[in-house]
Amino acid sequence: MTRAPLQFRSLAVFLAGATVLRLLFVAGWLAFPAYQPFQNCARILMGIATTLALFWLNRTSLVKDGLSGNSLGLSLHQSPWFLAGGLISIIFVGLIAGSLWLLTPFHWEPGTLTDGDVAWRFAEYFGSNFTEELMFRGYLLLILRRSLASGRALLIVSLLFGLFHLPGLSGIVALKMICTTTLFSWILGLIFIKTSSLWTAVGMHVVGNTVLHTVLGMSGEQSVFRMKFVKPPPTGYDAGLTAYVVICLVTITVLIRTAGSSRHA
Repeated sequence: MTRAPLQFRSLAVFLAGATVLRLLFVAGWLAFPAYQPFQNCARILMGIATTLALFWLNRTSLVKDGLSGNSLGLSLHQSPWFLAGGLISIIFVGLIAGSLWLLTPFHWEPGTLTDGDVAWRFAEYFGSNFTEELMFRGYLLLILRRSLASGRALLIVSLLFGLFHLPGLSGIVALKMICTTTLFSWILGLIFIKTSSLWTAVGMHVVGNTVLHTVLGMSGEQSVFRMKFVKPPPTGYDAGLTAYVVICLVTITVLIRTAGSSRHA
């Protein structure tokens, strides 16, 4: 199969533009750090503005390089894929929680956040995670897939996504972050490829973060529920990381196998 040569100039322009937009977005968030109604609204509006700007940048870059502007699969009639992605993420987080319980039993107790807090966090995740999807799994993944094999394109994008989450981290925490975000990025990329709609990846990303962090408190953040372990977690290994990696690898395997089956059906 003959693949199109990689358009390095277009790729560089896209990456530069996406980076500038993301930096402006982060700077805006830092200007409104407190969780109060005005600050929350400002964060949400900045997320929407950055998302729209990145959407325009993606479409313009795709058309310039000879691909359809609809390749993102973000039309309104495809928006139900967002709900499908959200459902997938709930199952995904549930499997992680179940695997963790098998390794070190726990139960949930009431936390400090309310339903209103969840709604605000969901809105913030929507803006932030949507920008990340447009940065990594829009034009970037599509143009790499056109020039490289899908596996290599996904690997490059996933590693970049992992490195993107590194600022401020070091040591074992940094390694865990690269591992978890790289695997999750691979899943999101496969979901996008399988459904031909970035809405699915956005839904999985947004709902997954909301449920994992804000509702169930599985990352230790303030949440609606908090985890209470029956006994101290194992000391010889990281039970949470182990459960996460195992479920990610199983999910990736299932997505790859089903994608292969559909091509040969």
